[in-house]
Formats: sequence, C-alpha cells, structure tokens
Amino acid sequence: MGEAEDQRVAKTLMQRLAAMGVEVSLLPGGRCVRGRLRLGPLPFPLLDGPREFETLVFATVGPRLLKCLEPDALFQLPLVPIAGCTSAGMIEDRVRAAWVAHGSSLRDAERALRAIGAAARSEPGGATLAFSIGVEDREAAARCLDSSRLALPSRGPLSGIPLGRASERVLSRPAGETASDLEIALTNHLERLARATARHLQLSRSAPPAPAPEGLPATSRPVGSGHRLLLVGPLLGRDTELSAGLRQLGHRIRVEYSIRDALDAFASQSFELILADTHIGRAEGLELVPALAEIPGIERLPVVLVDERSRESVREAARRVGAAGYLAHPLDASRISAGLARLLLGRGRRRFARLDQRLAIRRDGVDPGFTTAIARLGLCVRTSRELLAGSTHRFTIGLPELRKTLRVDAQTVYQFPAAGTEGPSAGLRIRAFPDRNEPLWIGYLTELAEPEPEPLR
Repeated sequence: MGEAEDQRVAKTLMQRLAAMGVEVSLLPGGRCVRGRLRLGPLPFPLLDGPREFETLVFATVGPRLLKCLEPDALFQLPLVPIAGCTSAGMIEDRVRAAWVAHGSSLRDAERALRAIGAAARSEPGGATLAFSIGVEDREAAARCLDSSRLALPSRGPLSGIPLGRASERVLSRPAGETASDLEIALTNHLERLARATARHLQLSRSAPPAPAPEGLPATSRPVGSGHRLLLVGPLLGRDTELSAGLRQLGHRIRVEYSIRDALDAFASQSFELILADTHIGRAEGLELVPALAEIPGIERLPVVLVDERSRESVREAARRVGAAGYLAHPLDASRISAGLARLLLGRGRRRFARLDQRLAIRRDGVDPGFTTAIARLGLCVRTSRELLAGSTHRFTIGLPELRKTLRVDAQTVYQFPAAGTEGPSAGLRIRAFPDRNEPLWIGYLTELAEPEPEPLR
C-alpha cells in the first residue's frame, strides 16, 4: 500500500478501536495508531510470580497486528494479531493468550538449560530469562527470546563493537550436551562477529582518505562556533522551521528518522545534544538514552525528548531514564535557545570518554606539542606557547599506529600557563575536520578504548 492508503487504513482502524472503548491517538506520520485500554483484574503469570497490570499501551502494525509498549513485561511479546476483534475485551484476550504462549516457551527454555547444567535466572520484572555466557565480564548474559532463540549480550566479546544489523545479535540456541558446550559455542560465535567487524573497520581505515573538496585550500579558516545537534524522528524531521531556526542560531543540524539510523550516525560523526521524538515509528524515543551509553566513546549525552502534547506520565518516564529535558511540540528555536545553551555549556556533565594518549601535534603547522588526553570532540594539549582562550587554530595530529595524520580546527576552551618545567597546556574543543575524515578519528578512538586481550597461558 502507498502512504496515502496506509494513512486511510490507520484512520479507519482508529475509529474501529475507539468504538471498542480503546483510548486512541494517531502517531506521527499517520500510519500507526497508539491505543490504551484498561485491563481486567486477572493477574498475568510472570516468571517470578503473578502480577496485576492496570492498563495496556500498544501501537498498531498495519490493520491486523499490534505491538505491546507498556507495561515493560508485555513489551517482550511478539506482534499480536487482532483481526476479527470486536471489543476491547477480545484484544485483551489475544494479548493474554500471547503472554501464556510466551511464558510457556520461556519455561521450556529454562527446563532445557537446566537439563544441561546452565544456571538460567529470571531477570527483574519476571518477563525475561538470562544465563551467563561464561566470560570474565559477569554482566555478559544471553537472554532467551523464546524456547529456541537467544539475544546475544553487547558486553563481553562484543563490548564496544557496533554491529551492522540488530539481527546479528539474535541466533538459534546452539545444540550442546553441557553448559560448557553452550558457553563455548556462544563465545566462539561472538568472537567471530567481533573479528569480522574489526576486519571491516581495518579495511575501511586502510582505504586512502577522501581528498579535500575543491575550493577548500589548506589555509582555509576554521568554521564557526555552532554546536552539533541531532534531530531524531518524523515529527522533528519534518519541522523545517525548527531546523532553520536552529541553524540561524549557528548550530549544525543532522536529521535521522529512526533510532537505528540515529545510533549508526555516531560511527561517522559526533553530536553534542539530541532532540528526539517520544514516539518514533514503532519505537520509543526513551530507548535512545540507554542505547547511547553503548556507543564507544560516549559517556552521557544530553537527550531532550519532544512529545506531540505535554503528558505528565511521559515526562516522568523521561526523567526516570535520564533524559535531560522534556518538551511539547511545536518548538520555537528562539524560545528554547537559552535552555539548549545551558545543556550545551553546562559543567559537570562529560559527554565523551577521555583517553590518556600522547600524540604529536602541531598548531598551524609550526608550533609543536603533544596531547595528554583525547576524546571524540576534544583534546587536552601541551604546547611550547600559550593558547589564547577562545582562539581557534588548525592542528595536525599524528596517528602513528595508522601511519597517518589528521587535521582538525579546534577552539581553546580553557588554558593553564607554564608551571615549573612543564609547558603551558590547554583544553580544546574540535570544531571541524577540514578534510572530512572524522570517521578516521572515531575509528581510532574506538580501537584505543577496547581492552587489550590477555596473553594465553
């Protein structure tokens, strides 16, 4: 179906659900319906005991399926068919039947794991089943999606390694007679994924750097002082007035329409603040906050969630997950500029991980020095001459492991005068990569952040 037909079907479905007594709203894009219905008093049997839920929140997927969004336990369910339902009670019955089948599948998985000696455990909330994969990182656990499929952990052998597709983290449970067989099969699979990803990264690094664009000579002046903002989701993505207003304030804007694309964007570029829709297709903007912590080199980026309308429940959920702010659409760039400035310039919130790494560096091609710490968008340097606070210079950084150099335009944020035998030092904020090879810098930092493998004994 085309987009117009999808929107027509969604409106018809919204009317049908409303007639059943479901509280409904049309999600941005007009192709999915968000529904909310009260549940009966019968408790849901979870792995850690029965529990009552007052309401169910879901999003429709086409005219015949729904995805449970809240409560968190029911989010684990696959898509639930609702074709033929004529009342809210029938929808609830379908969800309860799906939950019973899901619980039965997890109990089958638990029995199979215990039969081979694997210590499976119910995770908090009683909706998922996890077991250790037998590596040094004790938090690295595989999770059962059902009786036959496993979700692989991002910790352990894959720590800090971004895979190309989310599906690469899901596989059928390997056969094995003992828990050790299962652990070995899983760790071997994880290590193969890690090696394949590392080879792909190495090949991309070995490619010759892209030439500087025509009309940009080596002596060109650094770019302006705008901050890098990432806008995520269809509501913000279509708001051309907001993007134009933020650009007029000097900010550099990038727009992505899905959470996956937003996370993938960090492989080639770094951002200082994110504005995200609370609802992004069938996903939730809330998911971005914890997902960002899994990206190499990221410590804590400010994420501001933007809702279609102000809702206290969503505001509270945003606060719980650690969002930096919650706003309601529409946004006026000039009105929110002061709040964004506080988030962008606020102290005590380190956005990017620092790595203690000494690299040779030259300011404007002549003044030699070295770095004492490096990060995605920052450097601490020691030079032979003091740098004036606020001044912007072009620095050339040597990357000896790659046998390459990297040029950055960086502004002095703070500086310390020479003390004793130590020369002056300064903290720099990277403003631009004049040769457009920021992915080279990100890849270099990612490799440095990975722990060294222990020698075989």
